Amino acid sequence: MVLPCFARRPRWQFLERSIKNRIDGCARRGHNIYQVSGRPRKFDRDQALDRAVEVFWEHGYAATSMQKLSEAMDMGQQSIYNAFGNKETLFLAALDRYCTTHASESLALLTAPDASVDAVRAFFRTTADHLAGGARTCMVVNTALEWGPDRDPVSERTCAHLKMVERALRTALQRAIRRGELDCDDPATLARYLHVGLQGLAVVAQSKPSKKAFARVVDLLLAPLDN
Repeated sequence: MVLPCFARRPRWQFLERSIKNRIDGCARRGHNIYQVSGRPRKFDRDQALDRAVEVFWEHGYAATSMQKLSEAMDMGQQSIYNAFGNKETLFLAALDRYCTTHASESLALLTAPDASVDAVRAFFRTTADHLAGGARTCMVVNTALEWGPDRDPVSERTCAHLKMVERALRTALQRAIRRGELDCDDPATLARYLHVGLQGLAVVAQSKPSKKAFARVVDLLLAPLDN
């Protein structure tokens, strides 16, 4: 039966009851519908770069897609472009981040103020133990192998870091000579020899040699220090 017009409820009363029912339902479930949404998450550049480092370190530059980066960094692709530019400039920023975190920690033995010949030995043996144990090879060495010697910004960045490592070796050897711990007439050449050997260890480690064989190679590499 159709009610007379005066007996019908106004539409706004139905809407009011529907809203009230929803509010009551939310209250029973413990939801606060009056809570104001928080501000957007603050962009943490270092955290984003740390995540990008992990992706590039694992896959290399060429095999890393923007989709992989977007998922790992928890950022939309357009947000990545807005924050870092293109893929190459993001890679450069990630490489710099790697050098100031992972690489700096690895070089701590060599860059200590009193680093000498014992520090050089400890640095090589520690690095060899990590590599023989399955640790990832240096991201800088991986990048140098992937990019080659072209004079582009990435290659220039890797060369600068590799020169820094060689310089740290040379400084430690020169200190050892001054202290009478090492008899060497050409510390620059010895530092280069050791540095080339270090990069060779990183490459050989990818074939997963036995720890005993790897340790023997390191012994031969460090033989010039035993005099």
